[in-house]
Amino acid sequence: NPLITGIVTGGATYPARNFSLLMVSDPNILLWALKPAEEGIAHGVVARVWNLSAEPGTVDLSPAFPLLQARRTTHIETALEEATIAENTLRAPIRGRQLLTFRLRSKHFQP
Repeated sequence: NPLITGIVTGGATYPARNFSLLMVSDPNILLWALKPAEEGIAHGVVARVWNLSAEPGTVDLSPAFPLLQARRTTHIETALEEATIAENTLRAPIRGRQLLTFRLRSKHFQP
């Protein structure tokens, strides 16, 4: 299920010089991976984040698409629990040096 890329031309939907599919709130938190779910894009995208700081914090993930659901998963994408969504932003606590994985679902990924 590879992501497909291409040049976007015309229209005014995306800013010409800057667009981010997923914004991460804290510069100490690295977006380690962003990929289609193992079952395919219709099941969402998976975001893995890594807190590079030794200090615990909060990660806010703000996608450019409307969230229908967000779940914390294991790193092999087994669902664990619902994640908190407020104003189209996933918010979760993260321990120091911790890696977390989330599945983000949107109506834009439906077949």
